[in-house]
Amino acid sequence: MQQALHRSSLVPRGFVVESAYYEGDKAVIEIRASGSVGLCPLCGTVSRRVHSRYRRRVTDLPLSGRIVQLLVVARRFRCDAVLCGRQIFTERFDEGVLAPSARRTARLDSIVHHLGLALGGRPAAGFAKRLMLPVSKDTLLRVVRRRSRPPASGPGRALSISTCHGSTTNGQPVAETALNFGAAYGRAVSEAPFVLSASGRLVDGGPKRLMSKPFIGFHRPERSLVS
Repeated sequence: MQQALHRSSLVPRGFVVESAYYEGDKAVIEIRASGSVGLCPLCGTVSRRVHSRYRRRVTDLPLSGRIVQLLVVARRFRCDAVLCGRQIFTERFDEGVLAPSARRTARLDSIVHHLGLALGGRPAAGFAKRLMLPVSKDTLLRVVRRRSRPPASGPGRALSISTCHGSTTNGQPVAETALNFGAAYGRAVSEAPFVLSASGRLVDGGPKRLMSKPFIGFHRPERSLVS
């Protein structure tokens, strides 16, 4: 049984096609969200009051040997909640379709991720070019790192590493900084809980001397430390 091919089936779900045209060697499809309301990301209030509209270009899967760019007409809404700190917010889409500030659709980003995992940087970039996927080797590796990064859960633990070099009169080792690379030495590891800021700086906790030492390692509390 034959079924009609609708233009909206060529784009990710949740969007309606407004127009489509060729721009050089690219196919540009102008789309908008099918819904009529926006959800405030701060307080969760549903809003129907449109403040303004803007356009963003997003790369999608190729079509008929052409690179496809989606011209998304997104909206800015006004939040009606009195106690909400965000008066105007931009339209959000499903994370499985189009993430905020993303330059590729989720389905294209998934293919880029698998290409990077299977072939690496430069070989995957060459293969992606044949598939009409405009990504560089750096982008491929960046996507693999981003998707493979485990979510942060709780504070880590700081490790300060010193060197056991020489001995005292009673035979006990003396902790020294590993500056003499020619001598045999062992490592004494001490740990303390710490908190990192968003920029990666040590905010609270940890030995005070870690602030002046050139080496700081960390591990999660649930993992065992092997010395």
